[in-house]
Amino acid sequence: MYTATPDQLLQPLLATLAEVSEPVCLLSTRGELQFINSAFQRISGYQQLEDVQKAGGLSSLLVDEEQKRPLPSAPPGSTATAADLLPKRVYLQTSSGKRIPLYLKQKVLPGGESGSVGTLYLFEQHPRAKTTTDYHRLLASFVEHANDAIMITEAEPLEEPGPRIVLVNQAFMRMTGYTRKESLGRSPRFLQGPNTQRQELDRIKAALQAQRATTAEIINYRKDGSEFWVELTVVPIRLYGTELTHFVSIQRETTHKKELEKALQDSRRQLEEALYENKQILNRSLDMICSLHPDGRFKQMNKACQRMLGYTPQEMIGRHFIDFVHPADKLKTLEVAAEIIAGNVQQNFENRLLHKGGRVVTVLWNACLSEDNQLMYSTARDISALKDAQEQLQGYTAQLEKINSELDQFVYKTSHDLRAPLVSVLGLINLTQQEPDEQQRSEYLSLMVRSIKKLDSFIQDIIRFSKNARTEVSPEPINFQLLIQEILQELMYMEEAKTIAVQLSVDPIAPFYSDKRRIEVIFHNIISNAIRYRNPAAEAPYIHIQVRESGQQQVRIDISDNGLGIAPEHQEKIFEMFYRATENSTGSGLGLYIVKESLAKLNGEISVASEPGAGTRFSIYLPNLQQPQGVEAHV
Repeated sequence: MYTATPDQLLQPLLATLAEVSEPVCLLSTRGELQFINSAFQRISGYQQLEDVQKAGGLSSLLVDEEQKRPLPSAPPGSTATAADLLPKRVYLQTSSGKRIPLYLKQKVLPGGESGSVGTLYLFEQHPRAKTTTDYHRLLASFVEHANDAIMITEAEPLEEPGPRIVLVNQAFMRMTGYTRKESLGRSPRFLQGPNTQRQELDRIKAALQAQRATTAEIINYRKDGSEFWVELTVVPIRLYGTELTHFVSIQRETTHKKELEKALQDSRRQLEEALYENKQILNRSLDMICSLHPDGRFKQMNKACQRMLGYTPQEMIGRHFIDFVHPADKLKTLEVAAEIIAGNVQQNFENRLLHKGGRVVTVLWNACLSEDNQLMYSTARDISALKDAQEQLQGYTAQLEKINSELDQFVYKTSHDLRAPLVSVLGLINLTQQEPDEQQRSEYLSLMVRSIKKLDSFIQDIIRFSKNARTEVSPEPINFQLLIQEILQELMYMEEAKTIAVQLSVDPIAPFYSDKRRIEVIFHNIISNAIRYRNPAAEAPYIHIQVRESGQQQVRIDISDNGLGIAPEHQEKIFEMFYRATENSTGSGLGLYIVKESLAKLNGEISVASEPGAGTRFSIYLPNLQQPQGVEAHV
């Protein structure tokens, strides 16, 4: 937890004491002189603290009139109040040796971990405060007319509704807009609002509960509702010995300081544009700023060169700039340098530099020649990330154009392929209604069922396409043997599958992780195509499926058949959306497109080798995706 130091507690008071017309000194808890105001300097002739120390310290300069000996200071850690130390007559020995009669009042300032933060020495040339009552009046006048806002509250309660205010001065009323009558009796919390920092309030509360002095800077609210920043110091007061009775808060508005801080931040950018070479380059700039000799050697530069290129300024100063340019950009860079030497300002010149670590850094330059000293001044900004973003944006644009093209094609084809079976069914229904022959009606119904199944298959392909596009990859353990057997069992109900012999071979592989749903779609679409496009003329139609490891963290899957095969001119297009290699195709034209898009999601690859009349082989390569901890994979 943050605890204010004695110096932090005294700062607001010292600022006020500096303006006091009477001589004032401040001693630390160890008896060391910490502060003298201008009035003391004027009356004593000592202008600096060091001058007083050389003269033997403050105590050696003060002589008690009654005891005729140096005056002792208040004991360290004392908690004496104003009533305990009344004014006494002393003599102050000036720097010229003259003794001046004065009236001295010692005041121990409470606060800090040791109970006090120092002793205040107040001098008067006339005995205006000989009694405790007069002294209290003096202090009251001091508080009332202080430049800093001062507020005194009761010590309890710290919980709701909070301690009551018992005193505010004129500076407080000017700062907040509230009159004394409007403030007294209320909790200081009436100055807080929605933007008052709760964390700071909690810290202040914790310090007050521990009866410690603290300093904070928070947002308060004036009577007119406007916000203002205030730096405050809160000190516990014990009027009756050790019992805590009050808290004193000395406050100074810092709104103007905050506004200046913001203005300084806003002007930083403008200052960076107004740099002038003077052997001290601004090292806080994110851009590399440098000066070069007419022969191209670096003269000065800031530390941004190390962030940008990995070289320290010492490693680059004295070397020719061309030493750091990418070989492919050296010629055009030298041509631009010649233009600068000729007096032409170069703006937004782009080239590539070589980082100390070997990577390429793309840089945007602005450079000019100074006529005063014939030096070249240049700023360079690393735009590598911007170039990468531009390339990525170009990739996104190309991908978007591809998606738009596919979407146009998708809308056209789906509207046609969805409508065709429906039109067929409607026509068959019309024929069925008019056909009296029962056998013919049965054939019409079979044709309706076939059209509906075709429509359902097309809709299923659309659903798979949509799921692949929208669903994130979800790796899980893959049991290829079980997964393929389940798909084969499902597809064996196809009419064309009854005469096909299926051979499945899964080699032992290391635990393998991938997206099970997408792999199911891949196998389903390829195997169903092999069944659908079998060769009726083949004596022994077959489908062979083999799964084996291929290199580190990768499997290879081969699905081959002796079906109709694919003509060479179609093989590069079969993975396109809605592409059909033959007009006799009964599929949607989405199956292999979905296979390719699903593999793209899994970072996989697919190739095809086919010969018309001999058969087709699809080869798939799947990487082993990162496996979750604590999960065992199936072999």
